[in-house]
Amino acid sequence: LRYYTSKQDHENKAFQRGLVRLEDVEHLEELEDRIVMGVRGHEKPLEMVTENVDEKRQWIQALTPVLRKHLSSSQVQVQDEDASGPSAQKNIAESSNTVGVET
Repeated sequence: LRYYTSKQDHENKAFQRGLVRLEDVEHLEELEDRIVMGVRGHEKPLEMVTENVDEKRQWIQALTPVLRKHLSSSQVQVQDEDASGPSAQKNIAESSNTVGVET
């Protein structure tokens, strides 16, 4: 997963800020306006800010099958699409919203 300082940097093919192997993701949490990933070897978590909720859901759906392979269900917290509020969180093992990831 390549990441950039800003959307403009990505669009302009500017220098990427870093590269994260998905195998190094130790924790993922879906918040209202972003996705937060704890990454092995990184002092601070990586925060992925999306343009809108639909874009965020697409990322969660794409990451789900990949992360499910090496994280326990307690390490991934995602929002239930059919509910809202704190009780709407469910773990990735319970999520049925999965799609493939193209590389």
